[in-house]
Amino acid sequence: MKNKWIYFLLLPYSTASVALFCPGNFNQINLGDTTAQVIAQCGKPDEEKTTKVEPTQPQEWNYYMVADPSNSSPQGSLKMSVAFDANKKVVNITVNGTSLVSTTLCGGNIGGGYAGGNNIQLGDTADTVKTNCGKPMFINQNTTPADTSQPTTPATELTEYKYHSTPPATLIFENGKLKERK
Repeated sequence: MKNKWIYFLLLPYSTASVALFCPGNFNQINLGDTTAQVIAQCGKPDEEKTTKVEPTQPQEWNYYMVADPSNSSPQGSLKMSVAFDANKKVVNITVNGTSLVSTTLCGGNIGGGYAGGNNIQLGDTADTVKTNCGKPMFINQNTTPADTSQPTTPATELTEYKYHSTPPATLIFENGKLKERK
């Protein structure tokens, strides 16, 4: 009966609390703790990995294709521009200055020829466009916000501490502060 009381008393606090236990011991850490605080409580991790995640910005990808691939001496080329929002979704497609909702110009040898047939459309992701159209010849990316009174968003530094404890655990830090435990 004594164990039920402890569980009953801890239950209301565990859902509202941000306290966690260290992997491999019962030392307490909190969301928002620094990497140094976590190492002091939990010890050195078995693996550590840090990556920088650049904020996404609106972009425009440009492709140049031969206008008539069947003609051995092409008379011109088509310029296709694909504009993406900050979430990497297509918001505009233009071919030689004409806006389109979708196009099948993408395909084979972009830049030096044209096979056509792969469809892209508004709302597609950047990955879909890259898969269907290939690597763009030019990428224009705005590095300053449209509202210059707002500062640009800095890159986020993500750090993972992996502990080979039982059970294994990974602590995720964002800009040096504990964000979550997996």
